[in-house]
Amino acid sequence: MNWLLHPQSLFHREWNHVILIVILYNALLLPFQIGFGSEIPSYIITINFIADLILVTDIVFNFFTGYISEGLLVQNLKCVRINYLKTWFIFDFIASLPFDALALFIGIEHFGGIAAIPFLRLPRLMRLIRVKPYFRHWEKNLQVNPSILRLVKLGASVIISAHFIACSWFGIGVIEAQTGQSWLNTQNLLEASTYDQYVHSLYWALVTMTTVGFGDITPTTSTEILFTMIAMCIGVSIYAYIIGNMASLVANIDAVAQAYRQKMDSINNYMRLREIPVELQKRIRRYYDYVWSRNKGLSEVNLLSDLPAPLYTELKLFLHREVLQKVPLFHEADSVFLSALVKILQPVSSAPGDFIINEGEIGREMYFISRGNVEVLSGDGKTIYAELSDGAFFGEIALLFSEKRTASIQAKSYCDLFIMKKDDFDVVLKDYPEFASKMLQIAKERYQKHN
Repeated sequence: MNWLLHPQSLFHREWNHVILIVILYNALLLPFQIGFGSEIPSYIITINFIADLILVTDIVFNFFTGYISEGLLVQNLKCVRINYLKTWFIFDFIASLPFDALALFIGIEHFGGIAAIPFLRLPRLMRLIRVKPYFRHWEKNLQVNPSILRLVKLGASVIISAHFIACSWFGIGVIEAQTGQSWLNTQNLLEASTYDQYVHSLYWALVTMTTVGFGDITPTTSTEILFTMIAMCIGVSIYAYIIGNMASLVANIDAVAQAYRQKMDSINNYMRLREIPVELQKRIRRYYDYVWSRNKGLSEVNLLSDLPAPLYTELKLFLHREVLQKVPLFHEADSVFLSALVKILQPVSSAPGDFIINEGEIGREMYFISRGNVEVLSGDGKTIYAELSDGAFFGEIALLFSEKRTASIQAKSYCDLFIMKKDDFDVVLKDYPEFASKMLQIAKERYQKHN
């Protein structure tokens, strides 16, 4: 239905960003207000109201937002509502209940005064459960290395956990100081600025979580000791999780480059072992560097060969769009012909100085230039017949007239080419006579020019 939101629409993605900001706002502000008991300015109350309104609006939006099930988009209103009621509704509903507004309406003095407002807003933290799906969505859709995104997620988890522990640690210190001695007394922080109090609390939380524990800030009461043990247990769990994931995440960030370096090490060792001439070694290295710069070591065949045929064809149309746009021969071709064509074109690369075709050899393929420059030469290399660049093609004469190659083709620069094999070429000519007619006309003109 047109009035249902698409789950992958730009509006929905941007709206999820707004929701994430609101969730993080509550996750950082509520523990701070509870732990440090700071006064709540009127502008914070206004922001809280706006944040609550956004969360309530999100509930309404979710009743009218389609969802993906088993790869299919579901936009049936009844199914959408049932799905939301069965999944996130209960969490979103409880997290949006305006207990603080209700307390202000009834009379905040019945709930312990204005200091009770942050406690009444604690259900908002239930929305933290929704953060993980947001990150999972970003991993699928953002054009960012997934390992970097996971590192960001890991770092955010540590910071929020440390913030929670720091606020709790300070709050316990304040309570303990009212009945006797606490860590705040020993550190002379009771009358310090809020900034100094928070920095010391966060410092203690981080050194405790990371098991460093310098001992400069220590618990002095049984309650503080108990909380310290809890914080240490939480910290050990988080620390173990970080250590278990950090090494693999960092390795994955550079995994492709590392694989390329290992491949080049093997190639270099092989060339030294075989005593390949130094100049040839340099050319081989430059070629691999160029290929790496173009595809980063990723093989289309290995990665995407298991896609269904229609989806793979659509992908190849996109990947080969440059050569299809540059070759004049394809400009007026219909989509059926282009779809058939991209299935048989095979990408290859050539380095400067490479002889792609040699005069006199038997032709078994023709070439289309996607990027680069080549020279059409006589067999002895002394005569330059022509220079071809992006969008040109060559090698068709030998295929059409069953002749040997009539000229040599040498790469002047690094070239990205597409090959069409003779068997595939014959099928294309048979199935698409208009293309065959154009190709034959061009080939005759070239053949007569060189003979």
